[in-house]
Amino acid sequence: PNLVLRTTFIVGFPGETDQDFAELLDFCETAKFDNVGIFKYSPEEGTPAYSFKGRVIEETIDERYLTLLDIQNMISYEILNRRLGNTEKVLLHEIDSKGVGYGRTWFQAPEVDGQVIVEGCKSQPGEFVDVLIERSDAYDLFAKER
Repeated sequence: PNLVLRTTFIVGFPGETDQDFAELLDFCETAKFDNVGIFKYSPEEGTPAYSFKGRVIEETIDERYLTLLDIQNMISYEILNRRLGNTEKVLLHEIDSKGVGYGRTWFQAPEVDGQVIVEGCKSQPGEFVDVLIERSDAYDLFAKER
């Protein structure tokens, strides 16, 4: 199916155990989300969680964040690489002074997901263009205008 799944996680929420985190990693490796937002829990006065017991130490939160990020980067890279050689319709939102275009496909949410970087773009911001996907990294697709 031609669908995209994205989700968001908070790591280090009070009471989160090593077992909980291991289950989260297993879940992510099985589900293979296209995009994942990962946030570190931070206590905020006035919220119910502020008084929860079992706070996770900051060093552990940082380690868990990086571990989940590394796993998701590998998954995202693998998923984006499946699009190599495809033609995608991109809505351009910016063209820089070197003629590089920046835009998004139907499966990329603004601000939180990667974008398509179009080398030698001849179109204008606000236009839809067909591009050939040539390469990717864990976040972005790199393409040429068709």
